[in-house]
Amino acid sequence: MILQRQVTLTIPEGLHIRIAAKLVEEARKFQSEISISNDESEVTGKDIMALLTLGATQGTLLTIKAQGDDAEEAVIHLEKLFLDEFR
Repeated sequence: MILQRQVTLTIPEGLHIRIAAKLVEEARKFQSEISISNDESEVTGKDIMALLTLGATQGTLLTIKAQGDDAEEAVIHLEKLFLDEFR
């Protein structure tokens, strides 16, 4: 079963290196396969370089997907990171 949530990137600087590093750090806490996508690409949520290739700027709609035993927990946790602007 694949779970997913959509989030809007609200950080003025977009998905820059510090934010991508935090996202990878948090995604790696879960066993599930995690991906992040925009309208053009889908990449693993556990690879900083892959995330940076999305070129996500402020206002970009992203989809968080997770598949695995802890998928629901992973999606909820990562969605909260976006909603809290990674604070």
